Amino acid sequence: MITLRRLRAAGKGLFRGFSCLAMLSAAGCGLLDNSTSPTPTNTPTETFSGTLANKGSSIFLFTVTQAGSLSVTLASFNPSSTTGVGLGVGTASTTDTTTCSPTSSTPNASAGSAAQITISANPGQYCVKIYDTGGVTATSTFTIQITHS
Repeated sequence: MITLRRLRAAGKGLFRGFSCLAMLSAAGCGLLDNSTSPTPTNTPTETFSGTLANKGSSIFLFTVTQAGSLSVTLASFNPSSTTGVGLGVGTASTTDTTTCSPTSSTPNASAGSAAQITISANPGQYCVKIYDTGGVTATSTFTIQITHS
């Protein structure tokens, strides 16, 4: 015989079953998602352009606000993208903005899409220097791109 007590017990079990089924369905539909989305990061890119004459050099200053990777790319060099030039990056002088003493450099950078120099940088004032190492025979135009954290 079915008693009132057995009906109540059966009803509680049925209610628990429906509750579990509802939670599984919600989780499967993404309604109970507690995961955090990745925070997008914006990597600052500095672009410097200018001209480089025979035996000449140019420097540019920029600021890094967060520690991380810093990459220097000679993106273009015209009229000849295969001409090798000196390219360096260093900490900028706090007293003389016309001087750049590279702490990392390459004496034979050719234009391309890959970074020629990559370093770890702390926050601070930096400089990039492009210079003729003997291969520039006519005034050339260039573009340097710097990405950093």
